[in-house]
Amino acid sequence: MKDNLKLWDAVQQTDPKYTKKVTGKSFNGTSPNPMYLVKKATEHLGPMGEGWGCESICTETETIGDTILYSEQVLLWYMKGEKRCEISQWSSIKLAYMTKGENGYLLIDEEARKKCRTNAMSKCLSLLGFCADIWLKYYESDDYVKLMQKEHERVDVAQENATKFRELTQNLETKCGAVAEEEKLVICQWILDDRELEIGDMKINPALTVQIKEKLAEEFKKGVKPKSMLKSALEWSNGNSTKES
Repeated sequence: MKDNLKLWDAVQQTDPKYTKKVTGKSFNGTSPNPMYLVKKATEHLGPMGEGWGCESICTETETIGDTILYSEQVLLWYMKGEKRCEISQWSSIKLAYMTKGENGYLLIDEEARKKCRTNAMSKCLSLLGFCADIWLKYYESDDYVKLMQKEHERVDVAQENATKFRELTQNLETKCGAVAEEEKLVICQWILDDRELEIGDMKINPALTVQIKEKLAEEFKKGVKPKSMLKSALEWSNGNSTKES
């Protein structure tokens, strides 16, 4: 049986920091940042223009009273293996209209066409499940929003640590030559972990983090290999921790 919800499940949750409240229109609610949607689509479908993209099918301009309404039908395509899949949606926006009040004047929205295309693209992506938790009204629950904030903060920290891990392992390779994966993991976890980390009988005191990194740098300069470097730095930190206590 096909897993038809695989993409939907992967993209439905929305990071609250990339949303804004929509008020003063015919509806109130929450709207995701368009560039956030593009980033999520790039992450899961590939670069725009390669793994997915948007094309204009047709446009319409209609005058209703003193308002000029601009509409566009957009085709969103994406690749699923060798197969090109397509979704289309309409979007409309006021291109020009008279403002209210005694001194009303004709207001022309120079960004109307771009906004219309963006809205249609967002609608197409929502049909694939992107930021579906908003359209399913989960964002009407404050508890759900708080849960998403905590979850995405955790993800942000994990991504930051992953970046640091890559930098550290590249540094290890540069300074010490080829390093076994298990050695990379031990050394990088030791540096990244805010908690007290036990290795054998030795413990690392978080308060000594700066000094430990300096000791690590010294070992790098000496050209000491990873296992010996780690053992030396651990023994040094353990000794200093004992002295401080």
